[in-house]
Amino acid sequence: MARRQFLHKCLITGFSILLCLVLYEVVYMMGGTSTAGPHLFYFPILFAAMTGSWWQVLITALLAAFLMSGPMMPLSVANHTSQSLTGWLLRGGFFLGIGFFVYFLHDTLQQREIELGQKSHQMLSFERSAFKAILNLAENRDPDATGQHLKRMAYYAELLLQELDMPPQLKKDIISAIPLHDIGKVAIQDQVLLKPGPLTGHEFNEIKKHPEIGGKILMAIEESAGAGEFISFVQTARELTYYHHERVDGTGYPEGLKGANIPLSARITAVCDVYDALATRRPYKEPLPHEECVRIIREGAGTQFDPQIVEAFLRAEQKFKGIAAHYADKARSESSPGIPVHSGSLLR
Repeated sequence: MARRQFLHKCLITGFSILLCLVLYEVVYMMGGTSTAGPHLFYFPILFAAMTGSWWQVLITALLAAFLMSGPMMPLSVANHTSQSLTGWLLRGGFFLGIGFFVYFLHDTLQQREIELGQKSHQMLSFERSAFKAILNLAENRDPDATGQHLKRMAYYAELLLQELDMPPQLKKDIISAIPLHDIGKVAIQDQVLLKPGPLTGHEFNEIKKHPEIGGKILMAIEESAGAGEFISFVQTARELTYYHHERVDGTGYPEGLKGANIPLSARITAVCDVYDALATRRPYKEPLPHEECVRIIREGAGTQFDPQIVEAFLRAEQKFKGIAAHYADKARSESSPGIPVHSGSLLR
């Protein structure tokens, strides 16, 4: 690192000196210091000020002043007229003054940029911590949203995204945001959310409010998030949270969107969420065999799920099986027997 920095400084110094020597010849051919030629020396001085250190500015400015001094450059080459001492000393002073002014201004702006970058990093860390706190809140309230469930969802999404062609940033956002998909359940009443048995029609309607609640939570964060990668993440989180219970045939909720009108992130989340609901033990159901889970998702292509995402799932379904087994909820090894499985339960 030290050698690289040394070579970098030598390169800056060498280029500045070479440029000064070239400009000396240019000014001489232009006719001397009575022309606008000496102003060309501000280029190497500004270059040194914006890329080098203070001593490189000093060397460049002094060299420029020396080359444009009376002994080195006449006032008029054609008339062999010499410069006045005051003129070239004043010019040299301007070279030094402008060089150091730009250097210190540039240095101040760089320091300010570093400070803003540190504050931005601190703010991003705070925002991520806030999201972790929200996730912890969801885990503590929702028996489905255990840490293992959130891990599985992220891994499922990563597997599907490996099979799909889309921008890398969107892939990153989906994987990071998918654990937030059920954040709206923090507002659902405990007697509904924690019920171990089948839901009544009224209770299921209450559960169906969680995408809209979660979407509103993330919308409020999005409106104050500013710009950059974080806003992209929040937008993706809002979309997949709000729309992950939509169906491509238009019979889903909360808005009944169809096909490509459903955000891609939500269509991916839907497949991951339903597979996890089918394949893992819940307080209200036993896990289904992997083959049965695959059959249900395959048959849902074109009605509940995006056919292209189902195709991607089918290419990766054995890896889904491995993730479900590896990150199984050990705390749920004992569940209440005899609880019937119904569609309402699977969509909680």
